[in-house]
Amino acid sequence: MSETRRRRSRRRGAEPERAVQEILQPSLDLPLYHIATAEQTDLIHDMAVRILEEAGMAFYDDEALATLRAAGATVDGESVVRFDREMVEAAIAQTPATFEFIGRDRAHSVTVGGDNIVLAPVAGPPYALDLDNGRREG
Repeated sequence: MSETRRRRSRRRGAEPERAVQEILQPSLDLPLYHIATAEQTDLIHDMAVRILEEAGMAFYDDEALATLRAAGATVDGESVVRFDREMVEAAIAQTPATFEFIGRDRAHSVTVGGDNIVLAPVAGPPYALDLDNGRREG
């Protein structure tokens, strides 16, 4: 057996080395760059709220529709929900500046918001896991 064949056979039988993956969460150390003025940001916000008030959003889950109706939203027809400005502003006021996105392995959890940068696939997870239903499509 040649030296080359011996090396190949040893490689095949050996346990592959696994790369140690260290989770790093970069943070933004640069000054903020504003692409819109405060007036432009307010205009974007006002237009978004106007869309929620006038056009609404479609929801196709009966439980979600019942929850939104009980919270004070207007449900038109079978699925269109319209939100008044006060409801939207109250929801925004409750939003935390940061939150932890908890990984299956807690060592892989990341903080979203603030100066933290989170890099993730945009398409979303193929599966999700919840305590009530177990594994399901994402």
